[in-house]
Amino acid sequence: MSPDHDEQYEMLGKVLRKKKIENVRASSKWFSQGKFTKYWRMQADGSWEQVNRSLRPSLVYDRMRRFDSKTGDFSELPYSIKREIARLYPFYNVPDLTELLDNKLYQAVVFSDMMPKTQLWTSNQVLQNPEGNNIVLKSVGGSGGQFVTITKKRTIRMDSLKIQQSFIKADPTNLRDFRVGIIGNKILYVYQRIAAQGSLYTNVHQGATMEFAKLKDVKNVTERAVELLKRLRMYRKKILSLDFMVDTRDNVPYLVESNSYPGTANFGAARLERYLTSLVNHILE
Repeated sequence: MSPDHDEQYEMLGKVLRKKKIENVRASSKWFSQGKFTKYWRMQADGSWEQVNRSLRPSLVYDRMRRFDSKTGDFSELPYSIKREIARLYPFYNVPDLTELLDNKLYQAVVFSDMMPKTQLWTSNQVLQNPEGNNIVLKSVGGSGGQFVTITKKRTIRMDSLKIQQSFIKADPTNLRDFRVGIIGNKILYVYQRIAAQGSLYTNVHQGATMEFAKLKDVKNVTERAVELLKRLRMYRKKILSLDFMVDTRDNVPYLVESNSYPGTANFGAARLERYLTSLVNHILE
């Protein structure tokens, strides 16, 4: 059985306790006048205790999403709070890098030569698709397959800012993408997400299955990831994942999305502990 969300935090607490580090969580809503006014502290049994006193952390690992969970639109308020916290305390994951990796518009600008052809549509613009081809539309924010639509509609009126990606020609009988997990400049894993039969969606939350791959078996994908990482070399501390799809016409892996908060569901307890140990070691380097 894969560890659920709470078990993942419990595993992180276990790894941190081995390093003599206290694991606490706090909402950005609790940040005021240069400190957190309260926080949650993990107990030895994995439960959480709320502590109603102020906190000045030694190091911050940011897990705050900037986009609206209902629309996928970005909000300025969470980012301004992040910047203020980062001004006062050391951050493991720099807010500016998080912004780049999670904003699909920024991805299309910085990594355009490694991505499918991309176009920006603003609200009320009309996309004409006279031949009824597959069209991929994404909100600027979102994760877990949220706010991604694949459609053959011939006329599409945009209800908000949308990113259109060219549909990658892949084997319809074996539709899959590849997620590359990275800490620092090291690739830790690659897994395939295989779409359910008859589906064009490769996200696990939308019915796809997941299989870990040996790095030597997906060299075309890992080499592409290493090439992309060169553009992020100024960020010494980083955690991210890169999603690629391979076009059957030229066998080239195209980046379809990046993510600063790689999910660890379906890892299994042993793999999760190894991964979180690598993360904590990288944070403390």
